[in-house]
Amino acid sequence: MKLNNNLALKVGVRNGLIGCCVLLFPVLSAYAAPVGLLELYQHAATEDPDFNAARSAYQAGLKNRDIGLAGLLPSISASVSETKNTEAVVTPVTRLKQYNYTSRTRTIQLTQMIFDWEKIAAYGEAKYRALLAETTFSEAKVDLAQRITEAYFNLLFADDNLALAQAQKDALNQQRIQAEKLHQSGAGTVTDVEETKARYQLSEAQLLTAISALDIKRQELAKLVGKAPTELRHITGSIELAYPEPPALEPWLEAAKRQNPRVLSQQLNLKIAESQLDRSRAGHLPTLNLIASQSKSNAPNYFTTTDDQKRIGLQLNIPLYEGGKVVAVNDQVFYLKEKAQSELESAVRDSHTKVTQFYLGVINGIAQIKALEQAVKSSTTALKGMEVGQRTGFRTNTDVLNAQQQLFTAKRDLQKERYTYLLNRLQLSGVTGSLGEKDIALIDSIIRQAKPKADKDDIKSISAH
Repeated sequence: MKLNNNLALKVGVRNGLIGCCVLLFPVLSAYAAPVGLLELYQHAATEDPDFNAARSAYQAGLKNRDIGLAGLLPSISASVSETKNTEAVVTPVTRLKQYNYTSRTRTIQLTQMIFDWEKIAAYGEAKYRALLAETTFSEAKVDLAQRITEAYFNLLFADDNLALAQAQKDALNQQRIQAEKLHQSGAGTVTDVEETKARYQLSEAQLLTAISALDIKRQELAKLVGKAPTELRHITGSIELAYPEPPALEPWLEAAKRQNPRVLSQQLNLKIAESQLDRSRAGHLPTLNLIASQSKSNAPNYFTTTDDQKRIGLQLNIPLYEGGKVVAVNDQVFYLKEKAQSELESAVRDSHTKVTQFYLGVINGIAQIKALEQAVKSSTTALKGMEVGQRTGFRTNTDVLNAQQQLFTAKRDLQKERYTYLLNRLQLSGVTGSLGEKDIALIDSIIRQAKPKADKDDIKSISAH
């Protein structure tokens, strides 16, 4: 009785939380139909704080190109000064005389770089940094798609697990009633009654665990979209299965090597390191600038009043010695370049590992789903046979309980494998650099078109873009 009360309290709290979500967040609860993956992805693109941070970093990174270009363009500066002066003057002819006056100076100066290898190399580095910002943001889009899909599937599976736990509890309750009736009529045993009660109580505990897991998964999805909607689109039956196309693994590995977002980012990091190495060598090279200036000064003292100067010329700076700093910087940047090279190789190998994992996950997932669909069908038939056998005395209560457990386990494993298969399809596109909103829409369409019962095999193919 205490366990039943706790269960009722838990369900009541959960329903209350859902009611609060509907009242406080009418935007998400206003959907006329259950919310699918595509809607969640589009909402997460504006609500997920990590993706918003990546977008801001992308916009900031694009400014690197303008900053680098500024070093190659002319710079113009102006200055104005006003100074109060007091001078005491003694000459052989006159005694001490004191002059008080205010001097004013106005200067404008233009500087144009003619040769400065540090600024030239910095511009090349800045262009690579801008490209890196674009690539990193593309990687963030792929990451968002994978995170929202995984959170969505985790919540769906938790909801499915809750439904199965409730169905199992109801079935065990019926079996418990049946066992008690058989015991009262003399056809059953006390052992059957106690075993059924034990499994029923265990199912109650599992139901509580399933409710808690659902709440946690709902909060994980809410982290991405602000608040998780109360109604989600579920997989209600067999889904479209598709083999990778091309069927061989090698083309997928080549696609990842060319298009994997992390590989592209590491390639640009290597380019940046090479630019920094080129830039560090500027410490040994001279710089040449064109300088043009005009200044006007007004100093009404005893020997002058105004001064108007115009200058134009070249300024050559030749570095001689900075205490070994240039050599040390060159060595440091060289090792950073070696580091970037190793990280690129690591990214390539990691992409190969993930491509293989997701590629095989798709292929093996199809086999697993088909096997589990047959297992569900067979377990359903077996359970019916056990129930008939129990009524005729050929099967025991334990046989029925085991058949029930086998059926619910097969149903749970089937749903989990369906989610894993769809996630592997999405991740295979992501690791080969072809994941976009169209792939999200395709997965959403597959879920929407799931059939309660598959009359025939419907296996298509998915392509590497």
